[in-house]
Amino acid sequence: MSAYTGTSDKWAESADFNLQAYLNMMDDMVIRPYSRSTVTWENENSEILKDVYTGDKTMEEACKAMAEQMNEKLAEEAQ
Repeated sequence: MSAYTGTSDKWAESADFNLQAYLNMMDDMVIRPYSRSTVTWENENSEILKDVYTGDKTMEEACKAMAEQMNEKLAEEAQ
């Protein structure tokens, strides 16, 4: 999709398959968060989620751990 407002229609028309389906989802879409240190907290989140997949943590525990470590890294960015 185009990053510029009002230009995604041309993008959707640029292929022989249904790109319009992506545009149709935009009202319900949540954009993935980004920051200067995205790669650090994102990699840590992946490690935390492994514990959910193996049954060592609940999803609630993992979400709390992810939020905590993300907030720490975001606070470091703000300094």
